[in-house]
Amino acid sequence: MKCLNNNSWSEEQRCTPLYGFPLNISDIQLKSNYRPSEGRVEILVNGTWGTICNTNFASEDARVICKMIGLEYSSYSTKASLNSGRGSGPIYVNNLNCVGTESHINLCSYEISNHCTHYDDVAVSCTGTDLIKI
Repeated sequence: MKCLNNNSWSEEQRCTPLYGFPLNISDIQLKSNYRPSEGRVEILVNGTWGTICNTNFASEDARVICKMIGLEYSSYSTKASLNSGRGSGPIYVNNLNCVGTESHINLCSYEISNHCTHYDDVAVSCTGTDLIKI
């Protein structure tokens, strides 16, 4: 239900909210044929790997992604397909909007609905020593 300006109520027909976050993101990785500190951004949601769309993606968003991996931000590409290949699976996040100081993308705003394809997957390049996950 939605409260309207005239103090009446309207029933919303859409079940999925525009800002349906936070997603249950349990892991993040960069997929690349070159180095583990750069590549297409993939996030693990409910056991399935997916990607992030490049709509309005900016350096602040890339900074948070590198921070989640335990590295410093270097650069980003809005066309991961050019360097890291296209992803597969769901495209979970669109219009990621971070300030740059967040420790996780769930602390940023984003949309879960999108019209993106895997040609629109984001890639980032991070710097620093790669951390080994145990």
